[in-house]
Order: sequence, then C-alpha cells, then structure tokens
Amino acid sequence: MVCLPRPLVVYKSLNQVWNALAFNKDIPEVRGIINLCLDLGIFHKRANNFEPNTDLLISSVKERDNYVPFPFIVVEGLDGTGKTTMTRFLSNTLHLRLMGTPPKNYEVFIKARNFFDGQHESIRRAYYSLGNYLAVHDFITSKQPAVMDRFWHSTSAYAVAHQMRSDPESFQKSDLIWPTDLLQPDLVVFLQVSEKERLRRHSSRKEFTNTKEEQTLAEDSKFRMNLVECYRSVVGPPMTELIVDGEQPDSEAKILRTVLTAFPGLNEKLKIKL
Repeated sequence: MVCLPRPLVVYKSLNQVWNALAFNKDIPEVRGIINLCLDLGIFHKRANNFEPNTDLLISSVKERDNYVPFPFIVVEGLDGTGKTTMTRFLSNTLHLRLMGTPPKNYEVFIKARNFFDGQHESIRRAYYSLGNYLAVHDFITSKQPAVMDRFWHSTSAYAVAHQMRSDPESFQKSDLIWPTDLLQPDLVVFLQVSEKERLRRHSSRKEFTNTKEEQTLAEDSKFRMNLVECYRSVVGPPMTELIVDGEQPDSEAKILRTVLTAFPGLNEKLKIKL
C-alpha cells in the first residue's frame, strides 16, 4: 500500500516529487523508477542517503536561458484534439526529434505506469511529474531540436481540474506557476476543437481507449471548461491557441505556420515556404 507524507496533486519541484517517492521506496515499482533516476543522475547519493540532483537540472535551465541552440516545442490539448498527429507531422516535416510524456524510451518507467494509475491521485501525479523531468533530461542530453506531445501544462491542468471537481474552492493560482527547476519550452501550441469533433477523432483512433479520465472529459462539460481554463492559467512559457476543427491539411498548415513564425531559422534551413 502506497503512503504519502503530505498529499499533493501539483508538484512544484523535483524535491517534492522525491519526497512522495522516497516515502514509498520499498515498493518494487517505486524502487524501479528511483534506480532509473539514480542511473541517469537525476537522483544521487549523498551522506548515506538518496536525494534529487536539483543542481544538475537548475544549471541546465540557466545554461539554456543564456543560449538557445535549438527549439523545444510542445503540443498540448485535450484528448482527441490531434496532438499526436500534429507532433508527428512537425517531427517529419521539420526534422525534429519526436518526444512525449511519460517518455517511452525508459522501459521500467512505462511498465510502472499501470501501477501508479491505480494509486491515490497524489502519488499518481508524482509519477507523471517525474516523467516531465525525465523528458527534460532526455531533451538536454540529446542536443537536438524536439517537439513533444504533452508536458507540464497537462500534468498540472488535469491535476487542478480534478481537484476542483471534488472541491471547487480548492483552486490556488500558485498551483499553476511553472517549477523553477523544470526547463520551459520555447513554444507551447494548445490545440482546440469542438466537442463533437473531439469525440469523433477520439473514437476513430487506431488504439482507442476509454479511461475514467476520458469518460469524465466526455460527460462533464464543467470539467472540460475548468480544464481549458487551467491550461490558460499556467504561468510559464508562452502558449499559442490554435483552432484545428478543419481538415487535416488545413490544421497542419496552421501549426506549421505558427512554428515557422516563431523559429524562422527552421524555414531558412529547410527551404519551407509559409
């Protein structure tokens, strides 16, 4: 049984994530992802104990703030808005590394997902928050321009929206301030479609799922409204909203134009015309 030192749903630092995991470090699934982070240097051993290597992450954030050699782009949106399709399109068209959260290139992390999805909301969110830090580590070490399917906006927005659903007075603006030790994307594109179109796209997926969270999205219009407002309320990297209700070529043209306007160097390099 997972225990919690103090229930949280939005984790504002790697240290807070570590506290939630360390409290349960004897559970095999938790121990597995702790060992992964030790191997990567995200956690390290100090004074006969393990702790988050925040110096590594903060120095990476500061270094990139001073010099941005390649763009880090994130595509956000509710389930069924076309995030995966658009990230793949941008990756293929602009030769960007395709990424996602939770990162799929760490087998032990992905295998633990079902376990954490069955836990209390707070420990579940600790898992997904750690996934953001793993993804940043991946991006920094790869030294490639990248486009990512979901990031901290989704982690925090869904957490807060669920909390508001059970306790409408629980929302605090401070919950949606970007963590200081987590790298900010250079551009966040938030996709929006009508609810009718979102449901149509979601049902036509090759790998259709109907999780409890997806059922809530479909059945609770108030939850959807709160969720979108939570996305908009995140204090951090700039977010551009795009309405992509049209045909796929039109949506692709919209997001390509948005990215190339933000990063004209990609246009010059690849000879792509707006």
